[in-house]
Amino acid sequence: MKNIYVDNTILQLFFTSVLGSIFKFCIVCWGGNTRACDKERINRIIKRASKISNCNFESFDEIHVKLTTNKILCILKNESHPLHHQILFSERSGRPLSIRASRERYKTSFLPLAIRFLQSSYTR
Repeated sequence: MKNIYVDNTILQLFFTSVLGSIFKFCIVCWGGNTRACDKERINRIIKRASKISNCNFESFDEIHVKLTTNKILCILKNESHPLHHQILFSERSGRPLSIRASRERYKTSFLPLAIRFLQSSYTR
C-alpha cells in the first residue's frame, strides 16, 4: 500500500483495524504466557507498521498492560462477574492482595498478573 502512495491516515487506519484487532484479540488471556521470541516477532511487525505509516504504535507489552488493567477494572465494577469475588483487598490499605501461585504459568495468567498491574497503579 505504501508503494501505491496511499495516504498515511488510511495506512494508520488499516494497521489499527487489521493488525491491531489481531494483536488485541485475547491478549488479555494469553499475553502473560507469551514467549519472549513471540513477543519480539510481534514487536517487529508493530515497528515495521509504525515506520510504514509514520505513526507510533504501542508495543506488545504496553498493549497488554493497558488492556489487562482495563479488564480487571471492569471486573471490579461488575459485582455479578464470576471473578469479582476472587479479588481480595487489604482491610488496612484497601489495596488488592496478591494471589499466591506455585507455578510460573499460573503466576503469569490473567488474574494474578492483572492484580499485580492493579497494585502497581495504586503506587503511582
